[in-house]
Amino acid sequence: MVRPLTTKIWRFRSQILTEIRLFFKQRGYLEVNTPILNPTGAVEPFIDAFQIQRQVPRKSPEARPSAEGWLITSPEYNLKILAAELQTPVFEIAHCFREGDQGGEHTEEFLMLEWYNLGASMDDLIVETHLLLERLTLSSGLATESSQESAEATPSAMIQTHPRRQTIAALFREHLGCGIEFEDLARVARVKELGSATDRYDELFFSLFLNEIESKLQTDHPLFLTDYPLPLAALSRSDGNTAKRFEVYWKGRELANGYEELLDYSEHERRFAEWNAIRRATGRVEMKSDPQFMAMLKNGTLPPCSGIALGIERLLMSLLEVEQISEVSPFA
Repeated sequence: MVRPLTTKIWRFRSQILTEIRLFFKQRGYLEVNTPILNPTGAVEPFIDAFQIQRQVPRKSPEARPSAEGWLITSPEYNLKILAAELQTPVFEIAHCFREGDQGGEHTEEFLMLEWYNLGASMDDLIVETHLLLERLTLSSGLATESSQESAEATPSAMIQTHPRRQTIAALFREHLGCGIEFEDLARVARVKELGSATDRYDELFFSLFLNEIESKLQTDHPLFLTDYPLPLAALSRSDGNTAKRFEVYWKGRELANGYEELLDYSEHERRFAEWNAIRRATGRVEMKSDPQFMAMLKNGTLPPCSGIALGIERLLMSLLEVEQISEVSPFA
């Protein structure tokens, strides 16, 4: 079932996807296609993958896979495997699926742009992401007056401002007047009646962030939130007391989530075990880690790199300044 969209929106989607591909081609990236059906699902504790149950006998007696499979919630693991195998920067515009994600900014099926830049630091990736968003703003005709004046300039001159950055610690000080240690978050959450004594760090953090901060990030230019606390490192590497992770907010909504990638095999095992403990505690299915991905990590073939995932439909919402994802997404 296709949600009806206007011809104007379909042309705009096509224009943006073309510009994205041109951007990465000019920067030496290889576009790849990875499977959307995998034998393992997402381990992340608060992401729910669609499970596929096979209903018919296999036509080939030699091919007898497990009776179950999972639709990808992101091409992350497969893209890292390819980056390690090919030793070149890669990107993909992939169909992704997350069960239960519905609302003004969510659909259960969506397009994800994800890319991995070999040898790049988090700071390098922030600049590259900013350059991409500036290019798409210019090409969509929604640039600022000063940007429009230089629309015919060389690509390096298209950037009008440096990436706007703010650390997570500075964000909490500005909006809540507190630090980001567990005790600080617990104290403020009690005052605002947003937490309980049994909450984990991540529950306290996101309860305060989503209820007290996120709606205030109504920025005209993309804002890069950096230096996440270690309990929220996800699959980024740590650097002292913070994680090399960032998120991109634009016009009040989260667009992208990026990491300077964690490469340590044992630390992946530890974090996956921690995530599965949360999954069990919240009544979710425990997930096995991708064996091909773990073997790649164990072999040490993935070089230092940074990667990011960006939601295409949310990007379109920001470029067109619309409030409902149904206005730009064909995925019912």
